[in-house]
Amino acid sequence: MVKNMYITRTIEAVIIKLTANPTGSMIKHFNVIQNPGKGALICLREEDMPLTENVNVIPVSYI
Repeated sequence: MVKNMYITRTIEAVIIKLTANPTGSMIKHFNVIQNPGKGALICLREEDMPLTENVNVIPVSYI
């Protein structure tokens, strides 16, 4: 029997763009999600990098 079990719900947002130079405006629709978790923008960039506090850029070559 599990006591004091807490369940948290987060939505992981992912978007794919055909660009090597992502911008913050490309993830403006992430604001629709209430209490979003970490998100990702997959694109043609060669290196990963943080785009915002909660969204990371992930190169498609990593997949």
